[in-house]
Amino acid sequence: MKMQYKMEWEWIKTFDWNAEGFNFFFSLPLSVGESLRFKKGTKKFYGRIIWYHSKPNNEEAIDMALNQMLFEQLYLRSDQEIDRMKGEVVILARDKGKQDLKLEYLGKEFSFNVGPGVLEQCIQNSQFMSSHRFGVKVDCLAWEEIAREAFQLSIL
Repeated sequence: MKMQYKMEWEWIKTFDWNAEGFNFFFSLPLSVGESLRFKKGTKKFYGRIIWYHSKPNNEEAIDMALNQMLFEQLYLRSDQEIDRMKGEVVILARDKGKQDLKLEYLGKEFSFNVGPGVLEQCIQNSQFMSSHRFGVKVDCLAWEEIAREAFQLSIL
């Protein structure tokens, strides 16, 4: 997806799509309430920033990296395992600052041991430390179509 910033189209990676909007990382600060233009393929639409999270500190970055690992490991499982573990993983991911519990869960439930340097590598390869994160609310038919198409493709 692209976002128009100062008359230029910038590539952005979006997360957590739903019918109401999405969130994304961007290296420069933007303002809550700001309306921005986006495009996905040939569809263009406006969205309004409704929340903002500044660049994380080291503890927050570790927490985000562990959450990413939890969800990556979850989605490598069978549908039955996903159904059984999904609630546990969501609760754990929402519980900030419980790195020891998350590491234990990764090892016990997924047999995934986070060795030396793995967290640091995950953080370096992510956008956690270098970008601000923004939540966007979109209220237009073009976005609803994009979200619906993405959801239909994800269940195939």
